[in-house]
Amino acid sequence: MSRPRYLFVSSQWSARCWVASLAITTGLIVLPAAHAQVQTVTAPVWSAVDPLGVDVSTGQFRQSTSEVVVGDPGSGGLGFGRHWIGSGWRDSLAGTIASAGAIYTVSVGASSEAFSLSGGIYTSLQAMGSTLSFNAGTSKFTYTARDGTVIVFNKAIATAGSVTNFWSSNEGAIETSTRPNGEVLTFTYTSASIGGLTAYRPQSVSINTGFRIHFTYANNAPTNTTDLLGAYLMRTKTTGINTTVFACSATATTCSDSTGANWPYVTYGTEAGGIQTVTDRLSQTTRFVVSSNQLTQVRLPTSGTIARTTITYTSGRVSNVSSNLGGWFNTDYAYNDVSGVRTTTATPVAEGGPTIAKTSLASGWVNEFWGDSSGIRKGVLTRDGYGRITRATRSNGDYTDLTYDGR
Repeated sequence: MSRPRYLFVSSQWSARCWVASLAITTGLIVLPAAHAQVQTVTAPVWSAVDPLGVDVSTGQFRQSTSEVVVGDPGSGGLGFGRHWIGSGWRDSLAGTIASAGAIYTVSVGASSEAFSLSGGIYTSLQAMGSTLSFNAGTSKFTYTARDGTVIVFNKAIATAGSVTNFWSSNEGAIETSTRPNGEVLTFTYTSASIGGLTAYRPQSVSINTGFRIHFTYANNAPTNTTDLLGAYLMRTKTTGINTTVFACSATATTCSDSTGANWPYVTYGTEAGGIQTVTDRLSQTTRFVVSSNQLTQVRLPTSGTIARTTITYTSGRVSNVSSNLGGWFNTDYAYNDVSGVRTTTATPVAEGGPTIAKTSLASGWVNEFWGDSSGIRKGVLTRDGYGRITRATRSNGDYTDLTYDGR
């Protein structure tokens, strides 16, 4: 079969290009025991994900799911899914702020942007036109994306000291998101306290059009700290509801999914062998096999015990992906770090030659893509000091220049 046609995408530039279909992202933030507990993973600020889900800049594997949709997302509805990012899941609706020294990272869903703090001023390290501020009186951060979306994060419910939040971070958890079109998402948390410890969990996410995503957990009344930090934060179900049809409080611990409207839902569970399950209301189960915090297989409802995608790792990085989703693909990956540059080579096992990506280890920026092993079909990305692409040069010498305004 022929190899897929490739598409290069970045948050600054999109064009049909010369080498690989990579999603280049940065800084743009537009039961039985269940497997979903405290989420600690966040997306890196910079990434370059190929068609098989491999971030060629890091060797991480990425997988995104859509699990519950109610209404029409983008037109007043809500959608919920999860992103596998290297070593664990992150909710598509999750929003957090984490700090390390003077660097503050805002993460919403599968995107992140970093800011530096100096003299009380937060400055974007990617110069994407977004802003971040902190109000000490309310103990809340306000992040304004370049498209005008305003997101408020509450520092009081962040994971720190005696407090643990399901969406874990040490500076803030998302509270509201106001979009330029007037849509407002409100994130409601419930909490419990035992023995000087407090746990917060997202109970629902509501939009002002009336739709709501509701979460169910394994334990609503913990009696000891083990339950508090375990079953109380163990999600077992996600349900989509139209509250104009069925009234269920944003803080309710349970909401019926059988009110005549057949509300969409998924339940979460586990099976022997490190298998995590996601089952919808039609009893269709998708299975994810996880070993040592690495996603190794994806099994769809129609495939039973047969993996539709298999991921192999060597020294913590993806070394092979075999998938028969949308065709049959079997690709080996190799990494070579020399003089501050990581060379990632993706080689199809059955046919075709290798494609190569070259990443600066210091910045995490992918600066070259090769369509062959000799570099004859080489594309080069020139960047400014923020990592923004200022010139994209194709193998034939043609190039596209990009300039940026203050936004």
